[in-house]
Amino acid sequence: EIPKKLSQELTEAFTPLLESPTFIKWFKGSKVVDKNNKPLLVYHGTNTDIKKFSTEHNIRKAIWFTDSAKDAAEWAVWGKGEAGNNIIPAYVSLKDPLISTNAHDLSSPES
Repeated sequence: EIPKKLSQELTEAFTPLLESPTFIKWFKGSKVVDKNNKPLLVYHGTNTDIKKFSTEHNIRKAIWFTDSAKDAAEWAVWGKGEAGNNIIPAYVSLKDPLISTNAHDLSSPES
């Protein structure tokens, strides 16, 4: 899991970006916020190299994110059982996300 300290360091490193007019405009109205209504750092776990997020090869036309680096790490090894896969920290602007608090609501990481 990404230690809490590292998550804080990532947030601090991104602070100039988060405060930029371009980011503020892009992020406006996003539901992906923390308890203080600030942009929430989320994670995407994958067992492939991603240069750009796309729903093109996903039957559900969705991209999965979690606020838990640990959960993202578990999804990153899905089907391979190997460590060292990609955990991608990200800020995402989602206006109408599907929010689930139960991973069992999702059929599988490959869905």
